[in-house]
Amino acid sequence: MQQRIVGRYEAVQGMVVDYALGLAILGLFREFLTPVLVITVLLVAKMVWDIARLWRFAISFNPIAVLGQMVLTVGACAIALLAWCSLELLGAIVPGIESFALSAGLMSGAWTLGAAFNTFFMNGFLRGHSRISLEANDA
Repeated sequence: MQQRIVGRYEAVQGMVVDYALGLAILGLFREFLTPVLVITVLLVAKMVWDIARLWRFAISFNPIAVLGQMVLTVGACAIALLAWCSLELLGAIVPGIESFALSAGLMSGAWTLGAAFNTFFMNGFLRGHSRISLEANDA
């Protein structure tokens, strides 16, 4: 059982990296900012849906876990903003590097957000399966 959970966790992490790399490539088209941001929102929503589906939509209703997920979501946005600002400011020193700012922001934000949701749904999955195994042991 534990090997399957570790395998599932690693598979979801690989999927998150794929989404992050896709968004990094999408971020290279910064001339079309509005369509890029719309596609980004759709892809991030699809990524969260896929993560939830792979963990069988196991949501932990623990208020601390939900609050932690909200904080991690805000943190992922802050990391994306920090990556974008860093490359924009570095562009003042190194010409041409600012063209990768949007790409870096989208990739780092998606990667952090995907890792946060992966952990959140994994905890709900483990919590649900531990209850089932405890109930089976009591019977």
